[in-house]
Amino acid sequence: MFKPEWVSFRRAEWFYEKKVYTRAIPLYRSILQSNIEKPAVLAHLAESLYITGKLSDALPMYVKLAKKNPADINTVSTLGDINLRLGSIEEAIDIYRAILTTNPQNRTAHIKLARALTQSKRFDEAINEYRKVLGD
Repeated sequence: MFKPEWVSFRRAEWFYEKKVYTRAIPLYRSILQSNIEKPAVLAHLAESLYITGKLSDALPMYVKLAKKNPADINTVSTLGDINLRLGSIEEAIDIYRAILTTNPQNRTAHIKLARALTQSKRFDEAINEYRKVLGD
């Protein structure tokens, strides 16, 4: 006999793979409440929440994921994106700058930083970031 948490995990993964995120979310949440610590559960729940636009719910999960693995640039970058979309522009700027500290050639991080700086009305700094991408 399978444990209920395992059945829920398999169902959540099936919905996730089929991109039916709204059905996967409650299953992943119930698994986390059961104190099951599978890395995929938190990561897939966070991504499902992000994709469905539940940014406030996704934010603490991306914070936790970024703390667990700060070298995962995609996770850290998504954390910056969420902060930016929620209006935490300075937090997003700090996150993008942190990415560039360890990976200065990351063109995507330069572009995202430039966009955040533009939203912050720091146009000269934004132009400098765009120039780095363009090779000026």
